[in-house]
This record gives sequence, C-alpha cells and structure tokens, in this order.
Amino acid sequence: MTRHTMAIDLDSCIGCHSCAVVCKQENNVGLGTFYSKVLTMGPSGIYPDLEMYYLPVACQHCENPNA
Repeated sequence: MTRHTMAIDLDSCIGCHSCAVVCKQENNVGLGTFYSKVLTMGPSGIYPDLEMYYLPVACQHCENPNA
C-alpha cells in the first residue's frame, strides 16, 4: 500500500484552496463532499493592526478515506 504525504507551510498559505482541490481530484471525491478543507481564521486584532490566516485541515489520511 502506498501512502502519500502533503507538507504545508502554514506561514506561506494564502488560502487559495489548491490543496483541497488536488485532494478532491486525486481521490475522486464527489460534489458536496470534502476530505480536506481550508479554514479562515480572523480577522483578529484592533484596526489598523488586523491579522488573518488560513488553516488547512486534512482528512488525516486514514486507511480507507472513501468509507
């Protein structure tokens, strides 16, 4: 069994959702189902010092993600 790994640099994530799109394409995931998603965190802080970041959440790559 081959297991794939995806490394994500959280400091470089711009919230483009390409990791979620590739996951759907690679695993033939149907419409309305998501194994991977990107959460938007923020904005937080007091104007003008606002911060916002993105948090990719993977499916944890279980033995049978289609189940």
